[in-house]
Amino acid sequence: MQSSVLDILERKVEDLTTLPGVAVRLMEMCSDPEVRIGNLATVIESDQVAASRILRLANSAYYGRFAGVSSVREAVMVLGLEAVRALGLSIGVYSAFETKESAQRPDVERLWHHSIGVALLAREIARRLGVKDRERIFVAGLIHDMGQLVMLQYLPDRYESLLRAVTGSSVAFDRAEREALGTDHAEVGAWLAQKWSLPRELWLPISLHHAASIPEGPDPGLVAARIVQVADWLVLTQGLCPTWCEGRALPVPTSRKSLALDDDSLLQLCLGLDRRVSQICSALGLKPVSPDLFQRTLHQANRVLAQLAVDLNFRSRRLRQSMDALMLLQKVTTALLGRQDVSSILEC
Repeated sequence: MQSSVLDILERKVEDLTTLPGVAVRLMEMCSDPEVRIGNLATVIESDQVAASRILRLANSAYYGRFAGVSSVREAVMVLGLEAVRALGLSIGVYSAFETKESAQRPDVERLWHHSIGVALLAREIARRLGVKDRERIFVAGLIHDMGQLVMLQYLPDRYESLLRAVTGSSVAFDRAEREALGTDHAEVGAWLAQKWSLPRELWLPISLHHAASIPEGPDPGLVAARIVQVADWLVLTQGLCPTWCEGRALPVPTSRKSLALDDDSLLQLCLGLDRRVSQICSALGLKPVSPDLFQRTLHQANRVLAQLAVDLNFRSRRLRQSMDALMLLQKVTTALLGRQDVSSILEC
């Protein structure tokens, strides 16, 4: 990371260098297979925000419930230890940023919508691939873009100027960040995750989600990174993103080929994504996904189809030219073999 940016963040982000206490305690307790649900409930109840959000999620349509869970203890039983650990960390990350003025910007809410969508798809991809630690991958998806939040809040003038410059541009977003700041949100996010002493399986996907290639292999951090990268791409194709990411080319990430899922399966994961994101938003106290998401997605799809049509037309012309050249070559070859006048063929 460019030293000047790192120095600025080191000075300004002192209040973020420690993850909120309830998140740390929940992570520690949920990692203990012998933890008592009563003790876990006591920790959650000590934080009013965490308690209310966990109760709201346990009663949400996302978990197939609309009412009935009235105690934190019961909510923990409904959600399960892994989900509580993931939600505890999620609430901790969200709480670390929500009090800031920039958190109220509509685009920041859309950034959260995007991050929640990535978390949901990453967890579902992990489930279909048989990956065990699905809730940790959910968290990795949720916090993969938190470097953007850091720079929006602690480098507001420079970062907002960058966002205005790249909106509507075809330049890769992470490349534009590096050119303007000497770093990008993936590096900043991974830096903060390590400041919080989060495990490698969380900070590595943050660091690599824009990487040109991610190494193969069973390493849990790399598996999570590949899944999050593909989930990020899928959510962007659905138009679920802040305005500065709209209208950009969305090349298929190299990690796609490493996932043993066909295209139809990936597309099915996106069905009803806006509804599922809105359900999680209700538990976190965020506004739901805007109803104009469908229109934005349709616009993006039309744009992609138009580009495909242009590409196909260009390829068709190239193919016709190649076929004409091939036919001419065939005639010349035939003429040579038959000792005909080649010059007369070339004049045709």
